[in-house]
Amino acid sequence: DFNFNWQLGNGGPNNWGIGFNGTYVSEYKLTSEGQVFDGAGSYNFSNFGYPNADLITNLKLDWQRGNHHARATVRHISGLKNDLYPLNPGTQDKSFDKLDLLYEYTLPSKESTLTVALLNATDAEDPINQGDLRTTTSFVYDLRGRMFRLGWTWKH
Repeated sequence: DFNFNWQLGNGGPNNWGIGFNGTYVSEYKLTSEGQVFDGAGSYNFSNFGYPNADLITNLKLDWQRGNHHARATVRHISGLKNDLYPLNPGTQDKSFDKLDLLYEYTLPSKESTLTVALLNATDAEDPINQGDLRTTTSFVYDLRGRMFRLGWTWKH
């Protein structure tokens, strides 16, 4: 795992921040029917292991000015190898990248915050997993597509 955060608050009205975090799995050893597999970065069709991306990262940029806060986050999940090719020929070995956007406004009373978010702003589609009765790997990738979120938080 790795994590980096840097805040730029030069005393002016605008404060900026950048962050980068993620996980890298170098090895995911599995033993199935007497055979050893490295399941990192694989769908693991040929064994009992779960699909396991070997690299997941998030890069975020924050801006804050007074009661306003905005954030853009790029999320990356590396592609998974089809370890049963040529079986499951329609399974895609591609990475999944999405952009999340968030805006928050804290009311002058400081007791309420209004939030507007656009998740998966580019409407990126997760890689196709052609197997059994499924077309996605929902515990690795987010299959929901573009989403809008509105929120109101009240602190009392």
